[in-house]
Amino acid sequence: LSPSGPVVENEQLLLSCNSSHQASLVETCWFHNGRLVPTSGTFCSSHGALSILRPAMSDEGSWCCQLRYSDNKIISTTYNLQILGFDGPTNPVVYAAAGSAAD
Repeated sequence: LSPSGPVVENEQLLLSCNSSHQASLVETCWFHNGRLVPTSGTFCSSHGALSILRPAMSDEGSWCCQLRYSDNKIISTTYNLQILGFDGPTNPVVYAAAGSAAD
């Protein structure tokens, strides 16, 4: 997971998956909660990694990476993704006194 640490809603993240298996990698498939993830739009797959451009709370859960090699060996691993979200309006307004900090 990159960046490491807590995943914040709407901040791009990268899930990478690799193996030391000696055969040539033929295919990488990603599954979210048991469903195949289409690698277009919000999700971009490249060289064993999956980029999630704007992670949402709906992206939480079990992510499985499945690597298929030229010798028909299949290697998979699972990661439980947790996302820190903002429970409020999508475009929050923050009011602060002049000169004070607001995050």
